[in-house]
Amino acid sequence: MKNLPGLFRAVWIALLLLAGTSGAGQPDNGTVFRDANAAYQKGDYQKARNLYERLMNAGARSAGVYYNLGNACYKLQDYASSVLYYEKALKEKPLDADIRFNLKLSRMNILDKEQDSLSNPFVALYDFLMDLVPLNACIVFLLSGLAGLLVLFWLGFVRRGRGDGGKFSRPAKAIAWLCLAFFLLAATKTVYLETRHFGVVMKEEVAVTSGPGSDFPSQFTLHKGSKIRILGENNGWYNIRFGSDFQGWMPADTCEKI
Repeated sequence: MKNLPGLFRAVWIALLLLAGTSGAGQPDNGTVFRDANAAYQKGDYQKARNLYERLMNAGARSAGVYYNLGNACYKLQDYASSVLYYEKALKEKPLDADIRFNLKLSRMNILDKEQDSLSNPFVALYDFLMDLVPLNACIVFLLSGLAGLLVLFWLGFVRRGRGDGGKFSRPAKAIAWLCLAFFLLAATKTVYLETRHFGVVMKEEVAVTSGPGSDFPSQFTLHKGSKIRILGENNGWYNIRFGSDFQGWMPADTCEKI
């Protein structure tokens, strides 16, 4: 049950979305965003990168900002950073074809190619299904269904005196089942997101050791831009898995979480 607070946070975010206060779309700093886009169009990719990073640091962490920042980093041939920001954009919009295509292009410039290996087709299918519907969408559908349910209950109560209040019971039951389905999906998605953490190696070369410390023997080496799964943390070291066959420990400050 330790994952329930994460679900409550997601409900709060969804309420903000319904209230129109979310920054998930275009950033509030519209002028900075337009200036960044203009700099990119003029070929001043470093200026564009600086402006997109300014937006990101100000809290405008939308898929659009991450995607454009990834594009600027790619043009600057900083492929590790482009992988990082495309991954962040993909986390916001999992099914976006442009993000996936550009991420694939960036990965072609990364030395460690094993990052695309799949350990289990059922795990891959599960990951795909979890990516189909964003968590915020699940919460919005759930809250909308609950609102509709309340309306139907109110109508049924009001019309009960006229003898036709019962006609609302069938659609109310259907909406109730849908609400239950979206609640279970949101809870599953919350657990999924809070138990699966990934990162991108940001140092040119990192020796992955058998334990959380430099005194342990090195098992293999990862290079800048490699995507790893973070399994745990101990005294500033990440327990990581790379691909399906490699697992070990690396300093936490050598990678950045997605």
